[in-house]
Amino acid sequence: MRVLVTGGTGLVGRALVDHLKACDGISLLVVSRNPPSGVSAGISWFQHDLASGLALPDAIFADVNCVVHGAAHLRHLDADDYVASSRLNFSVTADLYKKAVDHGVGKVVYLSGLNFLKRPMAACIDESHEVGPTTPYALGKLWGELALFSMLRDTSVTPVALRITSPVPKRWEELHDTVLRRWILAARAGQPIVVYGSGGRLQDYVSMSDVAGAVESAIRLNCPGVFNIATGRPVSNLEVARFIASRYGVPIEFSGVDPEECLTWNVCVSRAGRDLGYIPSGSSLDAIRTFIEHCVQEDRRRIS
Repeated sequence: MRVLVTGGTGLVGRALVDHLKACDGISLLVVSRNPPSGVSAGISWFQHDLASGLALPDAIFADVNCVVHGAAHLRHLDADDYVASSRLNFSVTADLYKKAVDHGVGKVVYLSGLNFLKRPMAACIDESHEVGPTTPYALGKLWGELALFSMLRDTSVTPVALRITSPVPKRWEELHDTVLRRWILAARAGQPIVVYGSGGRLQDYVSMSDVAGAVESAIRLNCPGVFNIATGRPVSNLEVARFIASRYGVPIEFSGVDPEECLTWNVCVSRAGRDLGYIPSGSSLDAIRTFIEHCVQEDRRRIS
């Protein structure tokens, strides 16, 4: 099976490529602006900047059985960012879907998220939760889903959207600028961890290995639709802060308020479990623990 992956050097893309290249019966064609140096068995790299406005050449869709679309523009800080976003998150995405249909690709798996869901959150967040995007990035993700099912309707292409919540990477350098990164940086420097409000916000953190496994299942199985990919067992900010503080031997300080103190990401994964055989390897705290233990080991190796 030939799988074309966009965004193969991004946060989710790296882990996905590492996972899929070891899967029997799958060969990879990865589209990336900056392909890594060296050669990896089972992987072909196609250098292309999707945000440039240049369409992917038709030739690369030859013999492709499945497209996994993970590329997206994240930052929106200036006018150029909005232009790049409109190209990649909207125009390129639509062109990718159209070419999948034109070239007889069997399936498109869109790597989506839950950032466009309407707030306040429901007690149980299933795939029918109301939407209400409030940022350009969230709007782009929602549009990608809507276009997926609209453009592929009444075609032979199977549409799948995986809504991934707060993925935890395997390596420190892949962690985005989140509260988790800021707390670990403070703890590494021997500084206190500052928790805003009481730390009651609940978040669902999912390990990158679980995400990669879910994508593989979506590729192999004939199950169209939208699926939540999470742990189903969220963790509070306070629990995360306590674990980091205890692991690094630093105190916790409380300051100010958290405007999203009552936000609860109680994500239901029963549909993914039923249709994709998705079983999370652990809870959100387990994903955090595994990541931080890896960080601690890396710190020890650098010191020694």
